[in-house]
Amino acid sequence: MFEGEAISQVASGAAHITLVTREALNNSSHTNLVAVDVFNTGFSVAGSAGHQLVKTGSFTLNKNQLLELAFACPLFSPLCGLEQGIGSDGWQDHIAPRNIVFRCSDYSALIEVVQSGLALAYLPNFVIDDLGLTKLTVKGVNSHYSENIVMIYKPSKADGWLNKLMHTL
Repeated sequence: MFEGEAISQVASGAAHITLVTREALNNSSHTNLVAVDVFNTGFSVAGSAGHQLVKTGSFTLNKNQLLELAFACPLFSPLCGLEQGIGSDGWQDHIAPRNIVFRCSDYSALIEVVQSGLALAYLPNFVIDDLGLTKLTVKGVNSHYSENIVMIYKPSKADGWLNKLMHTL
């Protein structure tokens, strides 16, 4: 489920625990929730070994190449389920526009397009590392975006095992 719904489920006691972004929690109207920082992930432009740019050994691209090379972007943010800007992936398209060729309704389709070498994508670094993709640098663009992921729960609704787990983290 998306973040807003997940937070509401924990707040109501329908769910014990969830992972959400710190931003979503800070923008939530729910109180009495406790958050434990889990990890922070940066984002990078990535391509597979089969992509034309990576095959040539060029791991740096410029703004002109952003408009020439195909990109795959999520149609909706994978966390909040909302369309957030042109690509819904955190990239600042108003500063450095891209050639978005593939709009994917889920991350498995987006990953498939990238792994096949058809497009580049702006992905969380842990996804890039896990899939063995190549990180690319874009000259002249501050492409440093990150998400803080937290685990939340509501102590007043938590069972003993959950309180014990959260206190060990």
